[in-house]
Amino acid sequence: MGQADDPGRGRHSASPAPPPVDPHAPPGEAAHAAAPAETPATSNPPPGPPAAVPGRHRAGGPLSRFRALGRWPVVALGIVAFALVVVVVVMTTSTSGRDRSTGTAATSGDDLVAWASAQLPVGATLSATDPTLATELEQSGAETGMVTTDASAAPGADGPVLQVVRGADPGDGTVVARFTDATGGALTVVDPAAVPPDAAELDRRRQLGAALLANPMTAAPAGAAQRLRDGEVDPRLLMLLAGMAARFGIQLADLPAAAGEEAGAPARAAVVAAVHGDPVAEGTAQLAELRIYLAAQLDIFSPDEVELVEGGLLVRFRYITDPDGAVTASGG
Repeated sequence: MGQADDPGRGRHSASPAPPPVDPHAPPGEAAHAAAPAETPATSNPPPGPPAAVPGRHRAGGPLSRFRALGRWPVVALGIVAFALVVVVVVMTTSTSGRDRSTGTAATSGDDLVAWASAQLPVGATLSATDPTLATELEQSGAETGMVTTDASAAPGADGPVLQVVRGADPGDGTVVARFTDATGGALTVVDPAAVPPDAAELDRRRQLGAALLANPMTAAPAGAAQRLRDGEVDPRLLMLLAGMAARFGIQLADLPAAAGEEAGAPARAAVVAAVHGDPVAEGTAQLAELRIYLAAQLDIFSPDEVELVEGGLLVRFRYITDPDGAVTASGG
């Protein structure tokens, strides 16, 4: 046939046409004949542009540029999708923790509950007659049974019952602490059964504080010394410090107040910086001797918290309704 009749003419071919196969040849020889001859490798290929591959796009087109980027477009899309998921989760979490009708935080008593857990004795109760406030206190982490909505709840052997009210007006009772909720409103903690010291008990506090400062082995910063003179120290702590001063002589670093409590409330904690004139620090004989002394105290004078902090040894008593009466009843 002529060239015009050849259907393969004018097409690119990646390899020369295979030789004809003898139909009468054995299968092994036929397969060998059908396989194209291997082209010997050359160490120096001829210069020039690479041969075009049929059916493929040339480099530089949109698809080639996309392939040149490799997996990065997929990774970028994944990052965007992840960011969108995070935003949705954060928005959902924020919304779930808020009152949808007002947009205010649903849990507003975090600081109050933290104070109650650290400063009130085990068995103490927070009475919130407002059911919404009671729920907020529970959501803030109040222990099971700590919060009640029963207005008739009365203190018992397990601990005091303190009322929590919204606003700065405490009504009847002694203000123990004040806090601010998430909306900026006031939360006031009131002890309706609090027994303030009478004239004789207050005078006793002042006399004991003055005697403590008169001990030549006692040292205290000006602020702590003034509170001792004014009778603004819990009598349980006063008796403990007086006994320590008589035994070893002490140096006070501070009478720290609990955050949120009313200014002028009796101090229930002290940081003892030194005994026998030597600093109280980890591994010292002074610290060991002080711990032995504290462990030997009667329950009423045994601090609820003993912790080595920066500056010395912290001793703390938890809040009780009538500390003066408790000391008198113990014979102190």
